[in-house]
Amino acid sequence: EIVCAVARQLLTATSKSVERSQLSVRDVNRVYEARDILAEQFRKPPSIPELARAVGVNQTKLKAAFKSLFDLTINDFTTKCRMERASELLISSSLCISEIAYAVGYDHPANFSIAYKRYAGYSPREARRGTRKR
Repeated sequence: EIVCAVARQLLTATSKSVERSQLSVRDVNRVYEARDILAEQFRKPPSIPELARAVGVNQTKLKAAFKSLFDLTINDFTTKCRMERASELLISSSLCISEIAYAVGYDHPANFSIAYKRYAGYSPREARRGTRKR
């Protein structure tokens, strides 16, 4: 069983490195550009078609290359950016939770609370109280 597990890990690592090596330098640069756009505009991110158009790569290639390079989907990366900023605001600001929800791009505070708990493993209120640390 151990030999099979190690072989599976090696096969997975090899296939990921082959995927990455099949990307041209231009494609890699475009994907990093897409990541930078998302990091700046996480409150209201562009749609995947808009993002692909902005960086000059087709949607399918962008999604696959993004996942290959960052081990996150585009949507997961956007959520990560939102939640990291929300964590900073919960700890360092006096904004109420609904204001933080709006500040990180959520239209409904309840949706933010659910997403934050899914991401962090505890509620924004618990993070605010300092009962849980990330």
